[in-house]
Amino acid sequence: MMPKGKRLKSSERRIAANRRNALLSSGPRTAAGKARVSQNALRHGLAVSVLKDSRMAAEVEALARSLVDQDDELMAQARIIAESEFDLERIRQASVSLINSRLALVTSGDLQKDPTGGLLDLCGETRCGETRLVGSKTDDRIQSEPLGEVMVELSSELSKLARYEYRAGSRLIRAMNELLKLQGHSSLQR
Repeated sequence: MMPKGKRLKSSERRIAANRRNALLSSGPRTAAGKARVSQNALRHGLAVSVLKDSRMAAEVEALARSLVDQDDELMAQARIIAESEFDLERIRQASVSLINSRLALVTSGDLQKDPTGGLLDLCGETRCGETRLVGSKTDDRIQSEPLGEVMVELSSELSKLARYEYRAGSRLIRAMNELLKLQGHSSLQR
């Protein structure tokens, strides 16, 4: 173990590598690139509190008031619970919207025969080399390869949304446990 206050000196080779890496990872440099990444946080708006929207803030307050009486300590936790519930609903809506938009893109594409000779429908049944969307009024057909690519892309994007869902769910459970504690009840189990 190295004594406190002593540091190993970096080699010239390591310093040069660090400088090269820093040049590569410094973000966009062009105006177009900077404009594109500046909109990343606005993609779905889930990082913004529901309280920023006055209509939603009123709904959060109404839900909080329906949960507890006017006790200030209890109201603070009830507001967090209500806000978390609305956040979870927004996240679920964003997930459904994302799935629907990606599936709409697949169904609007041209049909080409799957090299395996058949396509699987959304229920997993092979139907003579083609797939029909379940519940579809028109004769929509999906090739399995593009559908698979969309599903892989969707899983990646849905996992990003899961971060927001986990955070909102954790806030909800913490606030509910605190509310129960303040009311003299035992905590919820995770």
